[in-house]
Amino acid sequence: MPANTVLDVARLERDIASLSGQPSPLNVQGISRDFGNAALGTWTLGLEQSLGSVTASANYIGTTAWKLARVSFPNAYPGAISGFARFTQFNAAGVPVGGFGTESIVTPTSHSNYQALQLSVTGPTGHGGPGIQASYTYSKSIDDTSSVGGTSATSTVGAIAQAAPQSPFDTHAERGPSTFDQTHSFSLSLAQELPFQRLTFLNEVNKKATEGWQPISVSSISSGTPSNTILGSGFGLINRTAGSSRQIQFSLKLAY
Repeated sequence: MPANTVLDVARLERDIASLSGQPSPLNVQGISRDFGNAALGTWTLGLEQSLGSVTASANYIGTTAWKLARVSFPNAYPGAISGFARFTQFNAAGVPVGGFGTESIVTPTSHSNYQALQLSVTGPTGHGGPGIQASYTYSKSIDDTSSVGGTSATSTVGAIAQAAPQSPFDTHAERGPSTFDQTHSFSLSLAQELPFQRLTFLNEVNKKATEGWQPISVSSISSGTPSNTILGSGFGLINRTAGSSRQIQFSLKLAY
């Protein structure tokens, strides 16, 4: 077949309907001609101060990315009515009978932004106290496509993926907190040396067995991720929400 041969869509659909016994609008998938590499910008500003044996730091971190991939729908989408499918032919009952069906095009039109304040304190404390490593992050991540795939209505655990917009002709309304956004995050690690070698009743014990023991405590607490709207059959049909609560984790181990 010569290049750029014009396809008679109506004839093709009639031939398919005559063989299958039912109309089947032609679905189209493709990639936008102007699709290219995405771009990323990062900026940081930090301060650090020594307080005795402890070092404290404060850092501002910002990143932004643009020309990210998203799936756009120039015409129709699964479950679309005639008002959202201008190139689809419908019968009197509103059932698609011809023309083009779902058109999904990958376009470089998505954008994301992340900003965070990170505070940390690290180092050994005085007078034989424990070594400390504490950090706190206050952050906000915003985008217009992220979602969590393969989850239930009460969970956001799953692969981070893209979500189709509730209205494919108004993607600006999709901008909001990322599905994985966590505003607050705090972690604390403590390590304390146990001076068993100083105990007189252990003087006869080999020092290799009494030196170097440290109990280590690791704990973290973070705020929950945003509630996520889950769509039903067709766009704009909201039937449930999903979100996760605050997360708290603690662990204690003895290291040698």
